[in-house]
Amino acid sequence: MKKKRMIYSLVIALIIAIASFIAVIAIESIILSGYEKKEVVVAKKDILAKTSISQENINEYFEIVEVPIDMIQENSITSLEEVGEYIIKCDMQKKEQLTINKALNISSDIIGKYKEPVEVSLMVDKLSDAVAGTLCKGNRVDIVAKSEDKDGIAVVLENVYISGAYDSNGTEVYANAEISSIVFNFIIEKEDYLTFLSGVALGDVQLVKVSDID
Repeated sequence: MKKKRMIYSLVIALIIAIASFIAVIAIESIILSGYEKKEVVVAKKDILAKTSISQENINEYFEIVEVPIDMIQENSITSLEEVGEYIIKCDMQKKEQLTINKALNISSDIIGKYKEPVEVSLMVDKLSDAVAGTLCKGNRVDIVAKSEDKDGIAVVLENVYISGAYDSNGTEVYANAEISSIVFNFIIEKEDYLTFLSGVALGDVQLVKVSDID
């Protein structure tokens, strides 16, 4: 009888010891998880909304840092290689994490929505035809043409995406730049190309801004 009680006591003690060990491991895991870190992409400096980002200038605006896992924001980008051609949607502060919802992906969010996208170019005659030269990549515009033969105005294409803006010397114009844009590249559907050409042929063309970025 005493032997059975001893064995029973040993079993209970063993169970308690195992349970205590598991509890200690769990607590240790919770404590250590607070110190575990992971790499994320953060702003290297303050970044203005509508700034264009590409692999050519990514290192100017962003860097990789390690942050505690419990401080990582949802949908954070974790590698500079993940950043393709983006437009920043909102102002970002230095050390702020780059997340998917803070950037517009040109390839998937814009071009990917077209059935057969083509890129076309247009040069306006004067700055007043292009919102005083303030238009830049990421803006959307209505292309309006005024006929030289009659006092008529025709909307050629609506809500057209500007894929590039340049000054008279071919220098690309970005948001908040000190130079004015007068030459533009647009993304349109292939089926709208002839409409674009015939509309431009009508006469003076004016770009009417309808939105900053998507």
